Amino acid sequence: MKISLLTWMQTTKLLILMNFKTWMLAAIWFALTKISDKLFDLFVSNIPSNIANLPTEASARGELKKLNDRASRIRARLDDAEQNRKIENESVLLWLSELRSIAFEAEDLNEEFEARVRAREASRWYCRGVKNQIDEINERYDAIFNDRERLREYNQAPVASPQTGLEGDAPINRETRRDETGSSEGAIQLRGRHEENKLLRRLLRQDSNSTRLPPVISIIGEGGIGKTALARSAYNHPDISEHFKPLIWISLSAKPDPVETIKKIIEVINGTNCNLSTLDMLQRTLQQLLRGKKFLLVLDGVFTDTNDMLFWDPIWIPLSMAESGSKVLATTRNQTTAQYMGSSDQVPLTGLNSDSLWLVLQDEAFPQGHVPENLARIGKEIAKKCYGSPLVAKLVGRTLYCRTEEERWKSLLQAMPNPDDVVGNVLPYLKRSYELLPLHLKRCFAYCSIFPKGYEFERDYLVKLWMSEGLLKSERRNARTLEDVGRKQFNDLLWRSFFQPCGQLGGCDRYVMPGAIHDLAESVSMNECARVDHSGIQHGKHTMARYAYLCGDHLKHESLKNIYEKEHLRTLIITGGPSSVINILQKKLSSNLKCLRSLDMSKCKVDNLHESIGNLIHLRYLNLSGSLLESLPESICKLLNLQTLNLDDCDNLKELPKGMCNLINMRHIFLSLNWEEWKGKDFDSMPPELGRLTSLQTLSRFAVAKQDGCGISELKDLKLIGDLCISNLEKVENGWDARDANLGNKVLRHLRLRWTDNSANEEEVIMQLRPSNAIKSICIDGYNGSNLPNWVTEPSFEHLEMLKIYNCKVCVDLPQIATMPQLKSLYLVGLDKVRDLKGLVGVTNSVAFSSLELLHLLDMPELEKWFVVPNGSLTKLRELSITDCPKLKQILHLPSSLMRFELRNCGALMPLPPTVPSLSKLVVEKVNSKIIGWVQNLTSLTSLALIKLPELRHITEGNLRRLRGLTMLKIDGCNELTSIARGPQDIPSLKKLEISFCEKLSLLCGQGLPDQIKELYLKGLKSLDKLPSRLDQLGHLHTLEICDVPKLQSVPKISSLELLSVEGCPELEKRCQNNGRDWDNVKHVRCLYIGGTTQPR
Repeated sequence: MKISLLTWMQTTKLLILMNFKTWMLAAIWFALTKISDKLFDLFVSNIPSNIANLPTEASARGELKKLNDRASRIRARLDDAEQNRKIENESVLLWLSELRSIAFEAEDLNEEFEARVRAREASRWYCRGVKNQIDEINERYDAIFNDRERLREYNQAPVASPQTGLEGDAPINRETRRDETGSSEGAIQLRGRHEENKLLRRLLRQDSNSTRLPPVISIIGEGGIGKTALARSAYNHPDISEHFKPLIWISLSAKPDPVETIKKIIEVINGTNCNLSTLDMLQRTLQQLLRGKKFLLVLDGVFTDTNDMLFWDPIWIPLSMAESGSKVLATTRNQTTAQYMGSSDQVPLTGLNSDSLWLVLQDEAFPQGHVPENLARIGKEIAKKCYGSPLVAKLVGRTLYCRTEEERWKSLLQAMPNPDDVVGNVLPYLKRSYELLPLHLKRCFAYCSIFPKGYEFERDYLVKLWMSEGLLKSERRNARTLEDVGRKQFNDLLWRSFFQPCGQLGGCDRYVMPGAIHDLAESVSMNECARVDHSGIQHGKHTMARYAYLCGDHLKHESLKNIYEKEHLRTLIITGGPSSVINILQKKLSSNLKCLRSLDMSKCKVDNLHESIGNLIHLRYLNLSGSLLESLPESICKLLNLQTLNLDDCDNLKELPKGMCNLINMRHIFLSLNWEEWKGKDFDSMPPELGRLTSLQTLSRFAVAKQDGCGISELKDLKLIGDLCISNLEKVENGWDARDANLGNKVLRHLRLRWTDNSANEEEVIMQLRPSNAIKSICIDGYNGSNLPNWVTEPSFEHLEMLKIYNCKVCVDLPQIATMPQLKSLYLVGLDKVRDLKGLVGVTNSVAFSSLELLHLLDMPELEKWFVVPNGSLTKLRELSITDCPKLKQILHLPSSLMRFELRNCGALMPLPPTVPSLSKLVVEKVNSKIIGWVQNLTSLTSLALIKLPELRHITEGNLRRLRGLTMLKIDGCNELTSIARGPQDIPSLKKLEISFCEKLSLLCGQGLPDQIKELYLKGLKSLDKLPSRLDQLGHLHTLEICDVPKLQSVPKISSLELLSVEGCPELEKRCQNNGRDWDNVKHVRCLYIGGTTQPR
């Protein structure tokens, strides 16, 4: 092959260049290697001296002790400032916040050091870092303390002495003080508002001329003037509570969200948590709940301005579907807000006169009534300084409760500001009551400003947050637990009216801060607490804020950046937010927010918890309840300071981390489920050796396993209180092992014993699982012994209120429990072998079931005989439900107290006792159709449901005529029913008629419906071709829903109609649409749904 000279020269040049680069790189590499070897030799030769210069663990601990001593002096100065000085200078307050920051950082550093030592991770290099941090903190302290100007201003701040009335709270005689647990919402003596109260009750009861339904009535006045008290007084008055059903009380936040507000309304009506999240679903649900009901809705604290009033329209839409006569009562400070809500009537409130204020103050200071004359004279002067505010008078009265020292009254009079000096602001007067609180209560109260206005909380939730933040005043001389101390402090604030009750949810009392009190909390905690929503910081903009609350489902990552900068944040509560934001937030926790002590993500639906959670070594409170987690990262077992772990309602959770026995400070592990509805599989096992957690007070459930350290004996030394479910009991080897659970020495309120499989020794095991006499509720589920334990019948269970016996398939004899004095609820479910209920009563002449209010029987296929009870028994039974007892032939006795009776799938049951004088609600399903003859004698009925009566063919003129008080009639699934002639027409009080899935029904009320009918629902009536006659003459019918009635051809014009829904009726849908033949008959209807869509006007 021939190569040209040019090609040869080019190739040679390229090789030379390549070799040159290679030679250069090799030379550079050789030089660097020699240099690095020299450096490495130098470093190695000096290793002993380098290590020798590093601080040891002991020296770091010594430096930390000096820092802690300094922090103690700082805390003493802060205590002096909070308790003994009146400081209003913003610069001095900021200076004190900076000092507090130093104390907190010292505490954080010391805690982190001890955690490293326990984990054997305190290397000398780490101790060097600790020393550097100590130096930095000391430098900052010196700079802060050397700020001579602010130090001088602090020292010149007036000292609160006994002569100024700011000496704090002296001990109160607990024997004379009224109950600390708080009173019911209605236990208020309203002073000075007689005329306003009478006017408000009249406005609530009378018909309104408002064109916007439901009408809104507004109570208008400034904070602390008594708006809530007036609304509460009317709300609880018998005239009002009997006039409206349901009554709904909602406390609003400063920036109410329609979704959260509607969710709250649904929760109040149902009494349980609402898990719906979309506005549309919430509106539809609320519409169904309120349809046909005359409700009273109180919206307490509508504090929004006109820019935020868009929240009202989405709420009003489902409210407008309710029965006429419903009302909305709003309390607001803003006249414009009342106008925007379309208030038809307003009740303006001005300040009370001094005579009325003195009565309020007197009620609180001397509830027994007698006031010494010298104190009455001073008290009347104090009342003149209460700014016309009953709230101020009440707080002052509580401060002076049973105090008879004249000097104390005089000093308080001198400390009260002159109303002429403070115009348009009640805060200075409220602040005096705050200043008189003991220091530990001041801090607990100020912490509560973390919550938005109108936020409802449970006592124990707040107590555990206080505990995690070290805000509880320890009582070393007293054996009470920290939780007891916290409950006492909560009750102290409740008694002083800093909190007020606001109802119940899920059986738990809930509380709220009055609006003006919340303003006070914000004013005293501006540098401590921060709240953030989708628009950014809403309260507490200072960089040193220690407690933060993130609210709203529309949180954006941009609005959280300010939170990430607060690296010494101690509490973070997150209520919702997109999953993308929550995931980013989780990643930021361990890198930016390492000092967290309390983390609540209970409303975030978290489905994955990051491993980095284990880096939050200061964490004491972690709430993940209601999350979608299937497991927790093992790193959570590094959180050695953790006190509370809340995993309630985590339905998907399959296991717990194996190393939880290392969490030696753990006090509460919440693992509750809704067992009646939950269909999942319980844990196979608990983490091993949980018995080592000797501080544990709450363990909601324990799944027994056979592995070492996972048996039931782990419960032996745990001092558990509250609720406990023990599952997988078939894995307990014998009665001796069961005895080791030591249940009799635990103060349990609710105990559930669950078997999920058979075992040979169940009777032996259950005999050893007797709880203490303090038990209130027992549930035995899946037990397969033939006899229930003898201890169930012991009279020592004098506090037992509820007994549930579920799925005991081979149990034959029932325990004799009829003489238990407090038993209120009895559930017998899935007892396949029980034939007779006489075992419940036994052979006795004693009154049986003296307290029983509810009896529920379900799925007892062999049950044939009812019990016989002596005269005077069952006098309190209100509700009876019998379902799936096909062989039950006779009920010998139904007490006169019975108000609700449900009878389902009991085809052999006839006859029944002839009369039940108080029965108001009856549901019968899949029973002998002859029962209709018994029903017609129940003249007290107000609600009747006839469901799937297989032989019912006609409802005639005489069947229902005697039911003159019936207001609701439902007929469903009666497939042989062909005609309803005059039945409903003969019931003058009937307001709601619902007929569904009666496929052969062709004649419906040929002579019309009663004049008072308000709602008519027709669904799944394939043979019906004509609506009841005379509908156009009814003046009260406001709701007509027709679904899947295909033969209907037309609808008349009904002038009173407010809602018409037509779906699954092809011809009728065409006629009712715009330009259809019946359009003129329906176009006036305010809410018109045709074919599932809203009709445009």
